[in-house]
Amino acid sequence: MAMLKRSWLPYLLIVLGFAVTLAALVWQLARDWPVIAAGGAWRMPKSLAGKSLIAQKSGTVALAEIESLHGKGFELTDGTVVHYGDATVWVAKAKDEAAAKSMVDTMTHRVAATRIADGRSPFTPTRTREVNGRTVWTLLGTGQLHFYWQSGDKVVWLAISPAQAERGLSELMPAIK
Repeated sequence: MAMLKRSWLPYLLIVLGFAVTLAALVWQLARDWPVIAAGGAWRMPKSLAGKSLIAQKSGTVALAEIESLHGKGFELTDGTVVHYGDATVWVAKAKDEAAAKSMVDTMTHRVAATRIADGRSPFTPTRTREVNGRTVWTLLGTGQLHFYWQSGDKVVWLAISPAQAERGLSELMPAIK
């Protein structure tokens, strides 16, 4: 009888080893998996450019903040605002791609018009470039670099410290589809 119990011991240790390995793998994946905001609609990274996600709001609360920054009149259906340390991401979901394009065009025009007309804009456009097949506008202002772009029916705005800007942009772009 003792012989029979001992013959199962190696198998038990192998199974236990697999279970521990699987648990470690699941923990690693879960740690790096995107956070799902309240309501389940928004997937945002848990960290950006080395900064942890510290606050996120979605839905009508986020839309109110987005509209206060960019003005009303856009056909938005949802949104989220995410804070990572001193970096902030605003994502506005328009009714369709055409409405998102209109929002980007309007934002670009407003920045240029207020800057040229009376210097009221806190932003200085620095350049426009293609990143991952998307046109990204870059602005300097309020001590941060600001990037904005369209991704399908979404418009994304990232405000981040200049030192972390490129890293933050490269991490965020694939996360917003």
